[in-house]
Amino acid sequence: MSTDPRENRGYEIVQEVIAQALADDEYRQQLIDDPKTVLREAGLNVPDEVEIEVHENQPDRVHFVLPTAPAAEQELDIDEVDIVAISYHWPI
Repeated sequence: MSTDPRENRGYEIVQEVIAQALADDEYRQQLIDDPKTVLREAGLNVPDEVEIEVHENQPDRVHFVLPTAPAAEQELDIDEVDIVAISYHWPI
C-alpha cells in the first residue's frame, strides 16, 4: 500500500471538487456555503464530527494550511485519512 497522498482516492476527489469549483461559480458558492455536503456528494467520506471551512485566496491574501502534527505517541495511518492535501492556487 502506497503512502503517497497523491495515490489516495480522497486526494483525487478533493482535486476534482477544486477543479469544478474553479470552472463553475454556482458550484463554488455551494462549496463555500456547505462544503461537507458538496464533498460527500462528490464521494468523500466526511465524518459528522469533522468541521470543514473553505477559504478563498485573494490577490493580496493567500491561505496556507498546515495539517495537524500527530502526537509523539501516535502513529499516522494514511489509510485512515480521507483528505490529505489541498491544492493551492496562487494568484498570477
